[in-house]
Amino acid sequence: MLKFALIPAYKPVLDLPGFVQALLEEGFSGVIVVDDGGGDPFTDTFTVLRKMENVTVLTHATNQGKGAALKTGINHILNTYGDNAVLVTADADGQHLVKDIIAVLEASEATPKALTLGAREFSGNVPFRSRFGNSTTRIIFKHIHGILLRDTQTGLRGMTAENARAFLNIRSQGYNFELDMLIMAKDRQIPLLEVPIDTVYMENNQSSHFNPLFDSAKIYFSMFRFACAGLVAAIIDNLVFIILFSSGLPIIASQIGSRTGASIVNYRMVHGMVFHSREKHRSAAPKYIATVIILGLVSYGLIVFSSKYLAIPVIVAKIAAETLIFVASFLIQKVLIFKEGAP
Repeated sequence: MLKFALIPAYKPVLDLPGFVQALLEEGFSGVIVVDDGGGDPFTDTFTVLRKMENVTVLTHATNQGKGAALKTGINHILNTYGDNAVLVTADADGQHLVKDIIAVLEASEATPKALTLGAREFSGNVPFRSRFGNSTTRIIFKHIHGILLRDTQTGLRGMTAENARAFLNIRSQGYNFELDMLIMAKDRQIPLLEVPIDTVYMENNQSSHFNPLFDSAKIYFSMFRFACAGLVAAIIDNLVFIILFSSGLPIIASQIGSRTGASIVNYRMVHGMVFHSREKHRSAAPKYIATVIILGLVSYGLIVFSSKYLAIPVIVAKIAAETLIFVASFLIQKVLIFKEGAP
């Protein structure tokens, strides 16, 4: 089995040629470095790398994002060496020690079906931006995706060619690519194996190009898009319900009419604009309709109970019920119906 290290490099600050040489001395068959459009100040670094034996430098004319760089490298390895490869991804900012890269590689060779993650402890003197970013994603990943990991943002990952090929189907181009890898691993029942590694930060992590506010916003933008689509559907739902109920129709008829109109609009939005799903309509639509019916019945039950036993006005009860089932609707649609970027 051929062993490769894949390094996406956007404006690298460490001695990248020395780092690559250290990896080659540990027995890697080759090192793939992707120059992700860092520009002229880094030309000399990549020129040195191109002259090194068993080193391949791939270049993006402009910065495409970490996910795009990783996919460029994975695609090159698969096209050149086929399935006879195991690879480890590592960052170019000095956060990964050679010994830890070797540990992740060995774990990947021992458990070829798994996606191996180099997991940092985040103890001691950890920069706030890094501690905040990882803590936030850990909590959200646990509650939204049911994935409990020590380190969701690690760039040190080991995988076989088979698993790497699957990850090429992910659409994400930036830092969210690495989180989408975890989601795909869960969807495809690829085991996640964490290997403890040292937590290393150079100059308080100033070299990192990850912005905890901006990039976390991009990472969780699917939930924001879902919230926007849900808001549009909720406005339609509640307005139609108010009109129908105020016109004298009973609760059940008003509920059916309002949910039908809102669901048609919401389905189109969440399928194409929220989750960017490639799930076929013949597969997604029946599951979506079933979800709408079930959640509609739950909402109806809450409205009747609240208005009859708690003396809450029907329209107020309706709005409250829809708010309560919003999170359940998001989880069901994201996990079971619209698999984001699914082939």
